[in-house]
Amino acid sequence: MQFLGSAAGHSPRTAALLISGLYALEACALAGWMWGRGRAGAVIRFSPRAWIVLTIGADLVAFIMLLGNESAAGLNHGALLVLPVLMAGVLMSRPGALVTAAVVAVVLLFDAWSLSLRSPVAPPAWLGSVLAGMGLLAMAWLAGELSARLRREERAAVDSQQRVRQQAGLNQLVIQEMSEGLLVIDRHRRVLALNPSAQVLLGLSGSDPASHSSLQHLGPSWSPLLRAVERARAENAWPAGGRVVSWPDGPQGAAVPTKLRVRLRFTRQLASDRMPGLEDPEQDLCVLLLEDERVVQVRVQQEKLAAMGRVSAGIAHEIRNPLAAIAQANELLSEDRLGRSQVRLVSIIADNVVRLRRLVDDILESLPTGAGRAGAMNVVELVRTVVNDWRGTGGVGPGVVELNLCSQQAQAWFDPEHLRRILVNLLDNAYRHSSREARAVTVTVDLGLGDGVVLMVSNDGPPISADVELHLFEPFFSTRSRGSGLGLYLCKELCERHGADIRHVRLDPGQRHATAFVVLLPGLSAASSGWGSL
Repeated sequence: MQFLGSAAGHSPRTAALLISGLYALEACALAGWMWGRGRAGAVIRFSPRAWIVLTIGADLVAFIMLLGNESAAGLNHGALLVLPVLMAGVLMSRPGALVTAAVVAVVLLFDAWSLSLRSPVAPPAWLGSVLAGMGLLAMAWLAGELSARLRREERAAVDSQQRVRQQAGLNQLVIQEMSEGLLVIDRHRRVLALNPSAQVLLGLSGSDPASHSSLQHLGPSWSPLLRAVERARAENAWPAGGRVVSWPDGPQGAAVPTKLRVRLRFTRQLASDRMPGLEDPEQDLCVLLLEDERVVQVRVQQEKLAAMGRVSAGIAHEIRNPLAAIAQANELLSEDRLGRSQVRLVSIIADNVVRLRRLVDDILESLPTGAGRAGAMNVVELVRTVVNDWRGTGGVGPGVVELNLCSQQAQAWFDPEHLRRILVNLLDNAYRHSSREARAVTVTVDLGLGDGVVLMVSNDGPPISADVELHLFEPFFSTRSRGSGLGLYLCKELCERHGADIRHVRLDPGQRHATAFVVLLPGLSAASSGWGSL
């Protein structure tokens, strides 16, 4: 500005040149300090708010000094004062911006007053200073409003971007972890996306996902999928449950399921949502959900078994009353004088009634009726009581069952009646498959990890084969012709209700007892951790 004034015929004063030079040096010094403030040599550090105040204050001081120095010479640098006011409105809070504008307005009024004192004959400049001050105050307020709105919109945009990024990551995680295969193709039959499950089902390696490739270019082995897509587009419909697509030859020679259940979904943009002239067929995507037909059949079979189980439970509940009537009638018949053949028939009826009653009890016990009355209990005392009762009622010879109670204070969080039922089932199985000699069955109680308790029942019978071990805890699976197959299944169900675990373990083949069932009971901390409500 000083050089422009010189070119216009005005020679600036020395003080004005000095002020301008100092202002330039101050700007260069602050710029150099900002460049090197992140380095080790920067000793003085300012907060962002202090930096803003320092910058605006330096501008105000420099421009006010120029205004006062040049006003006497007929020049006015008041226009420069708009810059710190505008900067304060953008960078400072509302009160700070208004205070800055008020300071500048007072300076302009003082400058007009001093000018009137120096030139009494000059027209008064009060009105212009008042209007300029009001304009500066309005500018500071408006700049603050616009800056605040811009910051709000920026924060909202950043929050939206973060939510979109988080949602995209979540969707990607869900797609990657889906058990179903996901394949997305466009109208040109190009593969846009497929998840790992689809790669496995389609026999693709992880390094060659066939992304952005056309189904037509992937070879004739992909023709079943291509035909399915074309059929769906032609019929403009596809069953909600999907259709089975036969796959005689695996893609690229890989081993894939011979049959895939394919569900098709189209994402089409409605004509009312499209802008004229911008209809893009690329927006029509076809989403294929793939699943091995064998897995679908297994799931359907499991649902049927679950339904049959509920029906069986209802039938078992209805059988109880007729069974009790049969038992009572049989007892009344046994009180009469009967011949030898009749006594034998009454005995057969009684045995089968007991068998049916136990089968009904097993079925009803296997129903998910909650966690029971779980609480703190002494496992050692219950095991000792149950074993003694079981010996007496089962006619087990002395010394057949050996107790190894390693800890007399083993406390667990369990339902005593449920644990009694589990232990009786395990003792029945162990005794049935043992040699029934001395110490043929061993019951061990010991402390486990943390405050848990380990209950183990082992026997000296032959080891369980691998094919039988796979189905030990399945319902209605039994190696005996007269067995219900619900004993071990009931044990597992009762353990899961209380957060416990039961498993079959193979002991050292060189030992006498090579087969054992281990029950891991939760300790007293299960009451606070919530295990008892599982």
